[in-house]
This record gives sequence, structure tokens and C-alpha cells, in this order.
Amino acid sequence: HKTTETGTTLHMEVEEHCEPPEFKKRRKHFSMDTIKAAVEGISRQDVPCTGPPNINNIISMFNRFAASTTDSCGNRLSEPIILDGDIILGQDRVKLVAHEFGWPHRVTSFYFVLRYCMSGGAGGRGLSVSPQAGQEPFSRSLWIKAMLILQADTPELLKTKLRDYFIAIKSQKDEFIRFYTFCFSCMNFENKRCMELRLVQNALICIVGQCSPFTYTFAQFLNTSSYRGLNYDQWRNFLWFSFSVRP
Repeated sequence: HKTTETGTTLHMEVEEHCEPPEFKKRRKHFSMDTIKAAVEGISRQDVPCTGPPNINNIISMFNRFAASTTDSCGNRLSEPIILDGDIILGQDRVKLVAHEFGWPHRVTSFYFVLRYCMSGGAGGRGLSVSPQAGQEPFSRSLWIKAMLILQADTPELLKTKLRDYFIAIKSQKDEFIRFYTFCFSCMNFENKRCMELRLVQNALICIVGQCSPFTYTFAQFLNTSSYRGLNYDQWRNFLWFSFSVRP
């Protein structure tokens, strides 16, 4: 794929030749074997064990987002909400967090994994995930809980732990389905019925990538389709289609 920047808006254009040639040659039925093969190909960085996470460091990481006054474009940010002793970030500040973890300007982003961990895996164990599951308030208490689960108390360690968590999610079919479904509401900051196509394209490559033989073809198709956006059901159906149809 290629990205172009116009003003402050990032556009992504998916081209036919952007699909890795070695993957294009070996198109397969989408299965967990395909996912596991992709997972095994990811290099994992060894992280030295430094003992229990430092709670003060964890709070300081959160406070950096809570204390920011402007976003990357210089726009004034809303004040955090204090509720029952907890601190909740507004959606403009959540976008700041998303940008820190690579969304939506990079196709390698761990923002969705962070939100999934903060939600406790979207709650429950079934495959059904509410379209609003990723809209849970971004609070300090949930941040601390997630950092303790991940055993991370520095930005560098956190990104490494999120990568490892993403690998673990992709290694379990049911968990991957739940995570994929969760991601739609997680990127839907304005709570729209349909997501912009450029975000859908970026998210598909970021979340599914080579785990489906249809990712790049579908992303390219969206460039020329009459669709203005994809809704929750259409987003979810792409994965079910990948599971059930042979290319």
C-alpha cells in the first residue's frame, strides 16, 4: 500500500501489487494454521525481567495523556473528567493515545490490543461482541489494571508486551474472532454507523493482514467500489467470509 498526506489528512491507497508476492503465490483456505504460520514468523524481542511493575510509573504514563493540552495539530484538548476518584479521558485525548500507538497512520499498530486488554477481552467468553464494546471510557483505573496484567511500566516495555499479547490473540481462533469484532467499535471514535473506507483498509491490513488470502484484494476493491463506508455487520462478515470461502 502507499500513503499520501494532504494537509492533516492521511489517505491510504491500496494497490494490487502491494500484496506480498510470496503470499500471493500460496493462497490458501483461511484457517488457524494460516494464522499460526504468520505468528511463528514474527520475531519476538527478549525483555529483561525487572521485577513487579512500578505503580507510580504506570500512573505517570497515564498522566502524560491526561496532562497534554493540545493534540498533534495544535488543537485544544478537553479537560479530563474526574468521577468517583477516577480520571476519564475524552475522545480527543483517546485519539492522542491511539496516535501514540500507531493508529491510524501506521498499519502496524497496537492501539486495538491495548483497548482490548483494558476491556478485559471485551468481557465474557462467547464469540458475540457488542458493536459498542470498544467504546468503554478510557479511565485511569482500567489503564492501571491493563498495565498490571501486561506487567508493563514503561512505554518501551508496554509496546513489546502488546506485541506479545497480539501474538497470543492470533494463536487462538475464538479469541481472534472476538478481537477482530471488537476492533470496529474501538476505531469508531465518532460512534458512526459506518466507518470510512480508508480506516477500514488500514484496519484490515493492521489486524488481519496475511492471515486472510482476501485482505489485499478486498482493500483494493474498496478503492473503486461505490461504498462510502462499512458498517458493523459488513466488517464482521469479511472475517466469516475468509473462514468459509476458498479463493
